[in-house]
Amino acid sequence: MKVAALLRFALTGWVAGAAAFLILAFAWPAVLPGFVHYNHYDPTGPAPSLPLIVGVILVAASLPAIIGGVVGGNIPKEGGNRQQVLMAAVFGIVLALPVGCFGLWLFSGA
Repeated sequence: MKVAALLRFALTGWVAGAAAFLILAFAWPAVLPGFVHYNHYDPTGPAPSLPLIVGVILVAASLPAIIGGVVGGNIPKEGGNRQQVLMAAVFGIVLALPVGCFGLWLFSGA
């Protein structure tokens, strides 16, 4: 497999995983409202901002998304280019969301 194809699958997995995580991250406070009340971290100190928390978790979820894109792109060899890109996106989402959910759970005060 050529390097350009691997990079395309990695980028596809990362974009799909990052988009799915960002949708989840900004819908998360509607599901767990305790995430918005930051006084459970340190009542006397400054509250962490939601974009900072999402950015840190996005960095942590990027590597699984890239790995998922490369692995997913290599699975369907006989399906053609569209199937490979689709599976790269699916595997990027599948590997990035558990890491993203775990990170959001850590910051939700649970």
